[in-house]
Amino acid sequence: MTQAVRAGLIAVGAVVAVAATSPSAQAPQDMNVYAIVDAGPVPVPGSCSCISSPFTVAHAPSRGPRSGAGAPLEGSGPPINLNHLKDDRASFARRAEDGLDGNYYASFGIAMHLSLESALAGGDPRMEEEAARWLHLAAAQENADAFRFLGLRYARGRGLEQNAAAAAYWFHQGALRGDPISMTALGLRYAAGSGVTQNWNAAARWWLRAQAHTPLASRFLGDAYACGLGVDLDPVRAEAAYKAAAEKGESSSSTQLGHLYAKRCVHAPDQAALEAYERAADDGDPEAQIELSDLVRQGRGTDPNPYRAYTLARLAELRLPEGAMKARAAERVKSAVRLMLPEAIPAQEALVQSLIAASAKPVR
Repeated sequence: MTQAVRAGLIAVGAVVAVAATSPSAQAPQDMNVYAIVDAGPVPVPGSCSCISSPFTVAHAPSRGPRSGAGAPLEGSGPPINLNHLKDDRASFARRAEDGLDGNYYASFGIAMHLSLESALAGGDPRMEEEAARWLHLAAAQENADAFRFLGLRYARGRGLEQNAAAAAYWFHQGALRGDPISMTALGLRYAAGSGVTQNWNAAARWWLRAQAHTPLASRFLGDAYACGLGVDLDPVRAEAAYKAAAEKGESSSSTQLGHLYAKRCVHAPDQAALEAYERAADDGDPEAQIELSDLVRQGRGTDPNPYRAYTLARLAELRLPEGAMKARAAERVKSAVRLMLPEAIPAQEALVQSLIAASAKPVR
């Protein structure tokens, strides 16, 4: 057996006892698609007043049991099936041999297995390094998924020295092979100038190629049209891109769509803005909850309802970290309180707390 296999087996063996006594476990948060494509701050030239936070996803909704309007903003990754992982351990040596014999599914599977084992162990440097080696092998064997995960690992410095240029290289390799997530990530790298020279035209081209296959590409393409970066300024095309992404469940696109309508960048009734914000608010997007609170309090697109406005803004306020957005949520809460009966406030606060405890949705 080769040294690579021996190292992998030793690494897995080191955490078997830990995993066996764990009642539950979570996958690493940075294995989700939002984390994979994230390129950090994107400097946007000029004014982009129709939307907020262009080319950045401030809130990635949870898809686990703690999902919904009151879910924590910084959740963990999806649950790890420990019984399935136990079965994987039993076949680890055989699958490792298969990977070394050229089976790229096996090589990639070993890398993912080690990543999960590392998560169970609280982040084990040896397993992270071993996972990176298996990803390199899987990439050399042309496994389509390995390229994007290598890009992520170089971007984050997980098991490898952090290197923005190497991250961009591996995302490019995945993009050339038709992987839409790699295309989306590469587009953001060009937008941010991370590991490559900033090039808005290249960014937009990659999002155009990926938009039919992943809603995140449509979201960023919408931002490009809304800001006139890499493509002509065109709010109507931005609207179409956001709608396409929102229909596939990408909630930050619903928030951007709400901004387009609320700020009159695209002609639409107030009800259209209300409905767009509602979709994102139900997924726990605090920005959408704040903006929806304002519409509901004013009665734009619906009957005025300070109680619902309070609930929405208070959910955002309680879940946000200190900063400008939390302060804005607090102001919306105060605006709603001024229109409420004082004796009704405790009951409304109890409703907010129950929504947070249950992560329930929708908030209607």
